[in-house]
Order: sequence, then C-alpha cells, then structure tokens
Amino acid sequence: MYNTTFQVKYHDIELALLANLQKMMEKKLAIASGMYMEELREQEREKEKEKERKLKVASENEPLTVPTCLNCAACTCSKKAKKVKEPKVKKETKKEQKAREEAEKAAALEKALKEAADAAAEAKAAEDKKQLVEEDKLNGSDDEDEEDLEYTLEDVHIICDKLYRDELLSVFNVTSTEDENMDAGIKSAIEQMINNQSFRQLLDDIKGNLVDFQNFSGTPEELENMKRNTEYLIFITLFSQKLFYLTHICLCQLFTVGEIDTELLLKIKDKTIDLFKS
Repeated sequence: MYNTTFQVKYHDIELALLANLQKMMEKKLAIASGMYMEELREQEREKEKEKERKLKVASENEPLTVPTCLNCAACTCSKKAKKVKEPKVKKETKKEQKAREEAEKAAALEKALKEAADAAAEAKAAEDKKQLVEEDKLNGSDDEDEEDLEYTLEDVHIICDKLYRDELLSVFNVTSTEDENMDAGIKSAIEQMINNQSFRQLLDDIKGNLVDFQNFSGTPEELENMKRNTEYLIFITLFSQKLFYLTHICLCQLFTVGEIDTELLLKIKDKTIDLFKS
C-alpha cells in the first residue's frame, strides 16, 4: 500500500531552484552596480599573475650550464675551456629584406582590417540590442529583468507544490487524492508510526513542546480533547509539503526495517516544533 522504493525529490529540487535563484539575483545586482565586470577583470588579472609566476619559477629552476675543460668533468684545473664558435648568421640580401618587409606590411594590413571588421560587428550588435530594447518599451513590455531572471520565487513555490502533490500520490500508488486507497494508506502509515516506541516518544515530546499539559486548567475530558487535537495537527503537518520529505524517509524505514534513525527523529522533531512556533 505504501511505495517504499519511490524517492521523494521535491525538497531537493526546491533547494536547488532557490540556490540558483539567489545566484541569479546576486549576478543581476552585481551587474547593476558595475561590480560584476570588475570581478571578471580581477579574475583575468589573477590568471595573468599566476601565469607570470609559473614562468618565473620555471626559468629559475632551469639548470645552469657550467663550462668544463676537455680533461676533467669537475673543471678544477686552470685550463680554459675552448670557446665554442657561434654559428654564422647568414646576412639577409636586399631582395630577401624587401620580401620580408612586404610580408610584414601585408600582415599588418590584414590585422588592421580584421580589427576594423570586429569593431564594426560589435557596434552593429550593440545597436541591434538597443533597438530591440526600445521596441520592447514601445510595445509596453519591460522584459529586461526576465532575460536575467528566468523564474521568480513564486514560480519555485508553484513548481514544488505540484511536485509534492504528484510524489504524495506516487508513494500511495493512487492517481487522485479522492481515491479511497489514499485515506487507507495514510491511516495505515499513522498506525505504523504510533505503534513504534521511538516515534511514540517523539510524538509526546513534540506535544509537550507545543502545549503545557501539566498546567492545563480544563476538565479531564477537555485535556484529552486537547491532546488528540494537538496530535491530529502534528500528523497533518507531517504529511504537509514542509515535512513530507522527512516523513517519507521515516515511513520507509518503518515499513522495511521497523526502526527509525535517531538523527532523523531529531530532525523531524526540530522541524515540526519550528513550524508550529514560526
């Protein structure tokens, strides 16, 4: 009746969406304040410094060549090492010089033309972007924010609420909340929780943190009603979107091994109390 092999992921997806949303907002603010481009430039400067440092270390670690004489390896005698003749550099003829200069001029001209073409392309792209922005404003849309911020916090809540509901149906193997098997599955799950001693203690601890039953001023019947109502609210919370990602793990452990991890119980307790007191 309860699908213990199904993995509830809506909470993990929500955390990932919120983290990405935060990064997008920070980037947007940084761009608006001019800090974003400065950070990129600083990163480039750091890369250049690191490259220079590595080149310097490499050059310092190059082995030095010590001249030695022909008779010994340690070169402790007074004989002078023979001077190595440097290879003669062939003198450039006038024809070769002229050809080289013409090639350099052609390369310089080609480079200048390329730079001019790139600059023209960048200018055109900037102008096209500006024109698009002006057209959007004329059409009454201000979608500049949507280009950087693809979704909002409200979108995250809507997405994760839909995922939660779908996953809740999946763990009970039903297609609708109106299915009778849904109610039967929840009742069976709650009974499994109450029959477990560790969870029973957890339930009492949560109730004790929410209501001071020791100093309750009502009748014994009213006290029992208060305890039942508090317990009912706790179970509703356990199956809500705020807590079901933990409750599902708890039920999987109960249905498979019959015990609940102590750290998981503490997480459920703290989260439940925080939700009621917030």
